[in-house]
Amino acid sequence: MCANFQRTLATAVWSRNPGPMPRKKRDALPGLFHIGTHSVWTSVLFKDEIDRMLFVTELAKTLSHLGWTCMCVTLLNTHYHLLVETSDTSLSIGMKHLNVSHATRFNARHRLSGHVVDGRFWSERIETEGYLLSTFRYIARNACEAGLCDSPEEWPWCSYRALVEPTENFTFVDVSRVLDCFGPGNDGIEQLRRFVELPQVTDPWVRPGSDPGVRP
Repeated sequence: MCANFQRTLATAVWSRNPGPMPRKKRDALPGLFHIGTHSVWTSVLFKDEIDRMLFVTELAKTLSHLGWTCMCVTLLNTHYHLLVETSDTSLSIGMKHLNVSHATRFNARHRLSGHVVDGRFWSERIETEGYLLSTFRYIARNACEAGLCDSPEEWPWCSYRALVEPTENFTFVDVSRVLDCFGPGNDGIEQLRRFVELPQVTDPWVRPGSDPGVRP
């Protein structure tokens, strides 16, 4: 009787405390993704313009090597956002390389040690044209909403600025798929700019149930 009771108790305890849950499997099938990475809470991801420039250079190499298409990118102080399309299952491989390379270089430059990136990158699949536009606008306005600039085109470390003023920093960015939603030529560019830059625009493309607030 006592032995049976102990076995029953042990089973009940294990069932209530089964140990750590396994990681949710990453959605890595080819497609369009909104991707982001944040620094650990005690630090920043980019201390200066050199950090940002080195990251952008590594990003361009990664995109070229893996055959990804980048439609928008912005670098803030504590995090970055990417809007990319992949053609295979290399999402995790590419992002691991990008973040490990940056962390190693960051610590070496600033004579630091320890973690730079806060865990794994996060990613969200984009499945509709409307959600693509909503995400592009979100990334383009990220620095503005964070109080780092007054308008989206002012932030030098967002590829959106290249629509207003050509820059060598983001020559690898291909915004043609987004522009196709607004029409050809300068008229399409102007419509896209109005869509992004009007601060109180009612966004009919936000995905139902999504958080309209600023991500970290």
